[in-house]
Amino acid sequence: MNNIIVRENNNSIEIEVTILDSTNISNIFPNINQILEKYFLKNKKIKDKDINKCLGKYKRFDKKSNEIINKDYCKICYQDFNIKEYKRNLKCNHFFHKKCIDKWIKIKNTCPICRDKCI
Repeated sequence: MNNIIVRENNNSIEIEVTILDSTNISNIFPNINQILEKYFLKNKKIKDKDINKCLGKYKRFDKKSNEIINKDYCKICYQDFNIKEYKRNLKCNHFFHKKCIDKWIKIKNTCPICRDKCI
């Protein structure tokens, strides 16, 4: 029995390989290097340009912003949103201070609220 299973959870990857004979794994799975590379390189260091490319430009809060009107706050730093500060909206529709979420994404790459993947 020869098989390979790759499972990915939020921030970890589990690889299970079962080989019941002495056959070289590369003979059984000739593309094993590409498979492993795909999963391990996926967690490369995220840069500002990657964030801007995937999530689009950030915006400024203004006096008409719902977040200002509703006196909402950043769920990362717990500070109120203020006029002229920068915000970033994620694909999941959660929003944060740009500086807070950009730093968070570089470390976790998930939304702090719903855990959806950001990039």
